[in-house]
Amino acid sequence: MAFLLQGTVLRLLARLGSRLEDNVNRQALRGARFSPLFNHVHANLSATLRVGELAELMKMTPEHLARAFSADTGMTVKQFLVHQLRQRACALIAFGNLRSKEVAAALHFRDAHEFTRFFVRSTGVTPSRYRSSHGAAPP
Repeated sequence: MAFLLQGTVLRLLARLGSRLEDNVNRQALRGARFSPLFNHVHANLSATLRVGELAELMKMTPEHLARAFSADTGMTVKQFLVHQLRQRACALIAFGNLRSKEVAAALHFRDAHEFTRFFVRSTGVTPSRYRSSHGAAPP
């Protein structure tokens, strides 16, 4: 009986190991597949960056990019862009000693008001409140 149980456990572990290896390989391929997009976003992040521009970069239609990106990452391209923009804005506010209008200009928002609306929608707090609780004192 113990041998039967041990054999079953070993088969299950082998199957699980194979699935984990497949998952790791798929994750690596996903990263490689969209690395030009990730690099472009990192180097050119701004409020003016659009899905169409990224689709062109990836030599895909916007619809194909949307489906493939979502299937591979679990988020839409737009959600990814908002997430990246929010992270960069938070870093600039907390550690950059920049005023909201300077952060807005650095990230290519039309004006400080548009930036503040984006920031409040995506974080739930104003830039000044975020700065006071997460980073440097205002300039």
